[in-house]
Amino acid sequence: GGLNGSCGYTQDGKMDRVVLFGACGGGKTTLFHTLRLLGKQKLKKEEEQEDAKMEDANVNEIVIPHTITSLRADSTVLTSNQGSTSRSSSATTTNTSTDNATAFPTCVHLVDYPGHPTLAGRLTSHLLPPPPPSSSFHSTTTRGILVIDSTRSVADAAEILHLHVLSNTALLDAWRKRQNQQQTQQHNNDKLHILVACNKSNEKKAKNFKRIKIQLRQELEKVRIIHSSTGTGATNTTASSSSSSTTYRLSMDDLGSDIPVQLHFTSLSSPSPCNTANMVNRNNVQSSMNVIWDYVINAKIPPSAYS
Repeated sequence: GGLNGSCGYTQDGKMDRVVLFGACGGGKTTLFHTLRLLGKQKLKKEEEQEDAKMEDANVNEIVIPHTITSLRADSTVLTSNQGSTSRSSSATTTNTSTDNATAFPTCVHLVDYPGHPTLAGRLTSHLLPPPPPSSSFHSTTTRGILVIDSTRSVADAAEILHLHVLSNTALLDAWRKRQNQQQTQQHNNDKLHILVACNKSNEKKAKNFKRIKIQLRQELEKVRIIHSSTGTGATNTTASSSSSSTTYRLSMDDLGSDIPVQLHFTSLSSPSPCNTANMVNRNNVQSSMNVIWDYVINAKIPPSAYS
């Protein structure tokens, strides 16, 4: 998608990139269209009333299109006139008060990357950090949302995370280089932050995000053993990725000081293409989308997320 209106970059020269990725059937494309349509709805409400908030944009008022397995990446630009405050470093933060900060319009480049195995090798290029800022632009960053179907096995998600993120030498080296280039006290900006969104949490067979966190660690351990024994790895992953300096820890809270990636976990209730959910589920969906929107637009980690 192209830029909306006059918003090319934010007033303080920023446009972060947020990448939705994960295995097929996780709900990435539904989440993508939900965020896109909510963004349009929010902008309309902001035009009608200056003090509009995300809570005023009702997910139950939009029609989510039916989706099929994507075979190409899709993208759009989300715009919020009141989405964030001035952030000179775009650091990913916890949900803290910004009452005394100056508000700026915010634009975020949202990418929906398909989960088909034949396309997974190109995922890394979307998760690379942006180039260093010029004198006229402040630093921008890239962050990801790993969408997992919490009613199913996490094995495919673990495979993607291992091969194309946690053991991908090209990606890790790029973020390490960014760490060396950063001249800021806001240290959160020099890592690739990935929010693991445990989707379909409102369904009966869903596992909560704490359980998903445990299972993902277990599957990563299996995947790492398999690829270590066979000598296979992701594109641009060399033998050095198995050395102690670049092998990630099997801890979802701390992957290691040399791994410039930070994982966070939260539950997600995505809307259904057919609006037949009961009121309790609708409230859960609305709450979930408010949280995801805040992460996408404001780079805020959900208060209840484990990281």
